Amino acid sequence: MYDGVVPQRTVAIRLIAIAMLLGTLTIGAPRTAAAQDGRATIALIPFTAEKRLKLYGKPVAAEITRALREAGLDVTLVSDGDPVPARARLVVDGRLVRHGGGVVIESRIRDPERGVDVARPSGAVDALDDIDRAAAGVAAQLVVAIRTGLAEQDAQAARAAAALAPRPPPSAPVGTRPVAVEDRRPLAIVMISGPGIAGADGSAVDVAPLMAPAAIELARQLGHRAAVEVALAGSQATFDPIAIRGRGAALVVRFDLMAFLAGTQREIPVARARARVTVYDATGTQLYRRVVRTDTLVGSRGDRVDSLIRFAAAQVTDVAAPRIRERIRERLAAVVEAAGVR
Repeated sequence: MYDGVVPQRTVAIRLIAIAMLLGTLTIGAPRTAAAQDGRATIALIPFTAEKRLKLYGKPVAAEITRALREAGLDVTLVSDGDPVPARARLVVDGRLVRHGGGVVIESRIRDPERGVDVARPSGAVDALDDIDRAAAGVAAQLVVAIRTGLAEQDAQAARAAAALAPRPPPSAPVGTRPVAVEDRRPLAIVMISGPGIAGADGSAVDVAPLMAPAAIELARQLGHRAAVEVALAGSQATFDPIAIRGRGAALVVRFDLMAFLAGTQREIPVARARARVTVYDATGTQLYRRVVRTDTLVGSRGDRVDSLIRFAAAQVTDVAAPRIRERIRERLAAVVEAAGVR
């Protein structure tokens, strides 16, 4: 008479054997060019599990890794406690959850630079001894979602490159060219700076591009179009807003990341930041100046410091934008009142 323990142990042994075999094959197998220089496209973190299922976490991750590699994806299985490869484009993690007599495998694909979820494939079986079938089903979904996520990353990179590339002179007849829509919003020159920050692997992180989206969003919330420039960190004292007002800017915004402290809590990346936002109008009059301290910023397993810098800049924008709008209205009202008195 059986109570289900024997088949569960059998499955566990089978999955563990697969994991051991996968490790052996990985050592002797030729690696792709990306893997050889440490640039794994996909990093897979062993799945977490409650106590009764903890035995299955690593084997399930190993089985999914094998399936992804068979589909032609470049995958690195990250050991417990090891950092995610610094140049991994996507990170896969997940958990095992007991559901009645069966199990649910929940997975997640995350963009470690932007700190956003790409997809959350999952699979369930009614009996624990079918966990290998659930792993295979989740792996099949992951292959599709990962390829879609990588393609979207490539498309985003292409759009960004196209936006920055100089536009060639038009060669088509005037009547056949699309009419460009002129952005009539006033111009805000946003100058950003940040301290030297090291990533998990010790390499320097280019802070300015990570802050740029929040700087552009700040200008948008103020009703302006943005021209983003990089300033030297600590150059606030010698900064002369009047010197650049001849470029037609209605506002000049300094967005300085002054301090950034990052760490981990139970393998979860966390950080706090301090930034100064200073705003001048076209005459060089200072409208706003404030140092903003963020709340504790919490990422997710596998997130790089890049995502936390983005979170910090976005939170500073959310705090500063309403106050800056108030100061702009107050300044406009004062100008109108002075003109009326005259």
